[in-house]
Amino acid sequence: MNKKKRMVVADDDEFTRALVKTIFKPKFEVDEVINGKELVVKAQQNKPDLIITDIVMPVLSGYRAISRLSKEPYFKRTAVIFMSGMVGDRDIYEMYKPDNVVTGFITKPFSKADITALAKKLMEKT
Repeated sequence: MNKKKRMVVADDDEFTRALVKTIFKPKFEVDEVINGKELVVKAQQNKPDLIITDIVMPVLSGYRAISRLSKEPYFKRTAVIFMSGMVGDRDIYEMYKPDNVVTGFITKPFSKADITALAKKLMEKT
């Protein structure tokens, strides 16, 4: 039997976290956090295969959290999806996306098909 993969979803919006968890729960052990600081701690503890993070969050942004995590050796095997409901964030993502991390971007609201296809594509690269 295949072991479930691990993921962390980071978003200060409870509905978004619940939605992502519902979508990925059948194939992933899902941890939920509400800010980038918690994301760093949870990812260091559990070494997830996939991280889905909002860009703008309190305490520490998704970008800064991933920047910190990208220094960890295991992180090269972790796919990251940045998500945002802000129109200009896709352009910001393209300018500032980390070079040494497998990442993608999705706009909120997103469909189940779009986010699962992006996750599969990125995880194939890790």
